[in-house]
Amino acid sequence: MPSAAVSMAEESLRIIKNRYEAGLTTVTELLRNETALLEARTRRLAAVYDQRVAAAMLERASGTLSVDSGAIR
Repeated sequence: MPSAAVSMAEESLRIIKNRYEAGLTTVTELLRNETALLEARTRRLAAVYDQRVAAAMLERASGTLSVDSGAIR
């Protein structure tokens, strides 16, 4: 489930790749867009991680954390 930021970065990279292949932009611009996509994906993964940790902490605090918990999977 890609986030909006990841989807936008993927589309931007697609456009820049096409422009690069047509000789209309530089390799620097291509690398910038590849980096932006990696950063967007990293931020999304960090957000998912933070959400799961928070959910596990909440279940632990409420005494409902178990091996079968959805927060752990």
